[in-house]
Amino acid sequence: DAYRIFWSLSLYDIHVPSGEYRRLAAAAKADARTLLRDGRVQLSALPPSRRAEHERLTALAAKLSREGEAHEAHVQSVRTALSQLARSLFVDVQEKNKVSLRVLQECMMRRVLHSLEDAAFCARFAFLLHELGFTYWSTIQFVGKVVKEVPPLAFGATRAEVRRLGLFLSLVLSQVEAWRASRKLFAEEAVPETRAGFAIRFVADAAAAPKISFDTFVNNLYNWNNAIADSLADSLLSDDYHATCNAVVLCVALQSAFPSSAAAGGRVLAALETLLVRVTENESRADLRLMVQSLLSQYKRASKSWMQDVDYFHGTKKGGELARDALRSSLARRKAAEGAEGVSSNETADQVPTAALTSGPGSRSRKDSSRHSNDSNHNNNNGHHRPQQQQQQQ
Repeated sequence: DAYRIFWSLSLYDIHVPSGEYRRLAAAAKADARTLLRDGRVQLSALPPSRRAEHERLTALAAKLSREGEAHEAHVQSVRTALSQLARSLFVDVQEKNKVSLRVLQECMMRRVLHSLEDAAFCARFAFLLHELGFTYWSTIQFVGKVVKEVPPLAFGATRAEVRRLGLFLSLVLSQVEAWRASRKLFAEEAVPETRAGFAIRFVADAAAAPKISFDTFVNNLYNWNNAIADSLADSLLSDDYHATCNAVVLCVALQSAFPSSAAAGGRVLAALETLLVRVTENESRADLRLMVQSLLSQYKRASKSWMQDVDYFHGTKKGGELARDALRSSLARRKAAEGAEGVSSNETADQVPTAALTSGPGSRSRKDSSRHSNDSNHNNNNGHHRPQQQQQQQ
């Protein structure tokens, strides 16, 4: 039943691009008002052709509103039907601890490669299973496996497949990053009693299963980001031209969700700078050089928004420790600076002991702990007047 359900559903069945419906309807209404010059011209005073256009735009706006409402009703009916299977769908699977891995490997990874719409569907379907509280579905295990498998697979794929894999991974990362950004949202959506996605043990009763803590989740996400950065950096500097090009394409596809931490971003940024030097020296790689130059400039602009470790771990025990370390370091540097000012104003250089010039709180250079600094909606048309489901990355 799980395979049948997965392959019978589409993105239209599980996701409503409400904002897109509203945007298109509003645009049609605005165009209709423009024909009337914002009310300064009566409809009856318009030439027949403009009157017909006004009627068409008005009808289109009304149709989009109706389609949006019908789409919402359809998705709600699908969700209701799926929720009735939440406790029974995976019960017969022998290895309960591998449910999410099997769905990913036997269903999703095959479908993701078909199209951008399928890639978006797979990411949203995974989190729908989490939201509906499917028994034995492990979201934490699913995300970890996606992070581990998608980059290596992308490096050997076609460019079109890389974009699809990138969209899939970016949607997954976007959701977990939203949970990292808010402890409250994490508690409400990731680890409520009715959902087993972050359970430590695989048991039938989600409410009885202990869940991972917010601190552990943030630490896992930080490690996942670094793992992606390491994979990208290694492939960017690979001797395999195909793998290098695909790594650049994957970086572009992930930009909406990765990197978010300075540590991961810095690793990729440094690799891009090294790669640019290489391809600049090789005149036969002009196409790759242009791609790298464009991506590198985007990374440098985005680096201003990357979070240092102290900000990334904000709200966790580790974040508090990093904040205290940063404060102590700042106070030590200030004390050293104040001491140096006192020496320069009250003593001559000959009167200062040699030891005072070579030791003290601020004399040691501190290694920057964040030397790695680091950087989907996606639409698809469903019908003549149906708005795009996801904004496809080109």
